[in-house]
Amino acid sequence: MNTEDQNDIETKIVRAYKEGLTILQCADAYQVRYNKARNILNRHGVLRTPGARKADGSQPARYLIPAAFENQFKEYIADLAVATLKQSTQWSYRREIRRFLYWAGQNAPEALSAPAEFAEAAKTFIIEMPPAYGKPGARNALRDFGQRLKLLQGDPVIAPFESALQKYVSHLDSRGVSEGRRSGNLRKVKKFLRWAHEAGIDPAENWAKAVNRYLSGFSNDVYVIDCRSALTDCGVRAGLMTSPASIGSEGEVSL
Repeated sequence: MNTEDQNDIETKIVRAYKEGLTILQCADAYQVRYNKARNILNRHGVLRTPGARKADGSQPARYLIPAAFENQFKEYIADLAVATLKQSTQWSYRREIRRFLYWAGQNAPEALSAPAEFAEAAKTFIIEMPPAYGKPGARNALRDFGQRLKLLQGDPVIAPFESALQKYVSHLDSRGVSEGRRSGNLRKVKKFLRWAHEAGIDPAENWAKAVNRYLSGFSNDVYVIDCRSALTDCGVRAGLMTSPASIGSEGEVSL
């Protein structure tokens, strides 16, 4: 690696750290060892000391909680404080929720007003997150936050499709499908929904087209056939597509 590339990576690591990523997240994002990332931050004089973190986990200062969300955030951290989660996980969740609430104050002021509003805000927030921020960690924090404040009963990505999934489950139960098959099909559908979420696609707009795009990324023909069957069945039974013919056997959208 030449000096110019090294300086570029150091600049990115410093910027990401200042924006709220942990040392480990910075190291993972830019593919360097933890100690190297820590040394870079220390050399640039930005490494935070434990004493720099406030009692409520607030950092950096730019992620101030909007006044409209202060009470909910206080309720959350009070509940989190008596949870059985590891201390490091609690710190991580606080940071991610501060970041989300700061974003919501500017982009989704009604985010905490109702479960549907929260689910939509969480979905949009994760889609808009820079890749280096660690979407799995943010998703876990939002799930925990939503469940503790009774704003969410499950995964924020899956929540908008709960009604559709219930219709599909009822259909499977009425057919006497085995528990193993039922669970396997639901896993496939949820995996598809999470993929669509990450890709910024709303499957409800065109379920068949989204499924075709999703399946085009797999080379295992057996899995593709099995997955297509589950996703098509779910789409039809949940009323998200009108006909199984909408999904072509070769991954093309039938016109």
